[in-house]
Amino acid sequence: IMSWYKGDMAMALPYLEEGLRYREIGGNTSLIASSLLNLIQYHTETEHGDRDRASKYLDQIKELQQLDKTINEQLRHFYTFAQAVFLASSPRLRNKIKAEIMFKQLIDEPNLDIENKFIAHYYRVDLLLYELQMTKEETVFDDIITITKNISEFSKKSGVKIHLIRSSHLRSKVKLIQGEVEEAKKLLTEAINGAIEINDNRLLYAVAQDYDSLIQTEGQMRFQDSPQTLSDRIQAANLEQSVNQMIRKSIYWGSAKTESPIAFILMSKSTGGPYFTKTFDSEESLQINEHLLTSFLSAIVSFANTLFSSEGNLQRIDHEDYTILMQSRGDLLYNYIFKGESYHGILKLKEISDKLNLDKTFRYHTEQRLVTSTSKLDAIIEKVVSEVMI
Repeated sequence: IMSWYKGDMAMALPYLEEGLRYREIGGNTSLIASSLLNLIQYHTETEHGDRDRASKYLDQIKELQQLDKTINEQLRHFYTFAQAVFLASSPRLRNKIKAEIMFKQLIDEPNLDIENKFIAHYYRVDLLLYELQMTKEETVFDDIITITKNISEFSKKSGVKIHLIRSSHLRSKVKLIQGEVEEAKKLLTEAINGAIEINDNRLLYAVAQDYDSLIQTEGQMRFQDSPQTLSDRIQAANLEQSVNQMIRKSIYWGSAKTESPIAFILMSKSTGGPYFTKTFDSEESLQINEHLLTSFLSAIVSFANTLFSSEGNLQRIDHEDYTILMQSRGDLLYNYIFKGESYHGILKLKEISDKLNLDKTFRYHTEQRLVTSTSKLDAIIEKVVSEVMI
């Protein structure tokens, strides 16, 4: 399952199949049904999937239920869930409608386990977003808003970190369709920091891609100045990529393009003064001098207390085609300026700040406001930036 969540499909399938074999030997019907459900999800949601095999696995769960002599509520849940998953993957609209109804029934089940209740919510929203794309009906969007609020409240009550992150990601889509661009950015930033915290690169890639997409189309989404129809807002919100990432669907973040590095600046958060600056040899390098670049970054220092809600969080500023990623640690502000997709840039800034924060000499020098070896800093930053992060 972890390989699946991380997006490593090649590793996931043999583990899922091996898990089924072990559970069949054990003979616990509920555990066998759980493994079969995982395989159905794999074969209906990934590029490597085989719908015919998924259908056979569904038949196996049905057979388990028919042979069960007890009233096994959990086994019934697994079968209903497997049916809904299979129908949801169908290209036929009527099958998707049936699936949405079944997921709603599962959500209303009082004894459905919490993980599958969350997943049922995400599947249902996915299906409603598909319907919204097709119909552009306001009533469908109203249903999505209601369910999203329920997911948010449910996530907060459960305290499960990954669902809090997914909830933020999903709410960003709703805010975007409603025209609340800045609120959508805040939620995406929240989701990015959450994905970093739990070390889920697959989820991080999905959210970073959505943020990049938002920036590319931001001019179209200033609805206050230029009112648009629901149809226009749906298109701008890029719904095709919406909740697909949330339901363990296949995401190959390894295909993310590396960014073009411009500069790295380490500065004091309290004074705004530069501690260390490194520029990179790049075709995209900004034609500005170091002092001007530092002055630009210093402008954010007065907002540092509101920008950074907690130690280690990342924030983002976009200027024309350039991205500035910032991370606060103690009195230091780590700034990475680049052009291009943000996924690798996020990982690299985190890696640099982690390495420097673990360096006792560096920490002592910065705390005492002493000069650290610039050649050592340069070597660490150069090495990280030249790597392709996964």
